[in-house]
This record gives sequence, C-alpha cells and structure tokens, in this order.
Amino acid sequence: MHGLRDMMQPNMLGARMRGVWVVLIVSTVALLWQYPDQGWVLLSKLNRIALGAALGVGLDRAVFWYLRPDAASAEPSWMYRRVALMVGGMMAAALAL
Repeated sequence: MHGLRDMMQPNMLGARMRGVWVVLIVSTVALLWQYPDQGWVLLSKLNRIALGAALGVGLDRAVFWYLRPDAASAEPSWMYRRVALMVGGMMAAALAL
C-alpha cells in the first residue's frame, strides 16, 4: 500500500493518470453521442474550469512569488497551497453564472 507521499511523487510514464483519462474520454464521447447539441455547453464548462485553475495558479504566482514549487525543492506545503488556490479558482469559476 502506497502512502500519500509516494502517490505525490512524479511518475515519468504517466501510468497513474491513464485510467482517469480513459474514463474521461469514454464518458465525454458517450455524452456527446447521446446529446450532440450539448457539445458547446460541455466545451464552455471545460473552458470555465480550466480558466479557474489558471486563475488559481496566477494568483499563487502573484501573491507568493518567492515560494514557487519546483522539482528541485518540492516542499509539500507549497504544493498544498497551490492546489488549494487552484481548486478554489475552479470552484468559483464552476459556480459562477
């Protein structure tokens, strides 16, 4: 059983996310096949959530310009801070009208 620290380590092969991508692509294709007229709505929602994540990263870089996480010094608290800001931006963008 792997711990949280092991799961946060980068995997250069990308195998950890392969299952998530397969489920995401299959479910998106199924939604677009069932409801083809909702494609623009799906694209709009995806764009809004990605914009919220980018806003969270931008806010993190602007406010904490001196504490940037990188591969050489991956301090876990810096990563958690950036993730929290990204999720906050994504939630705010998803809930906006």
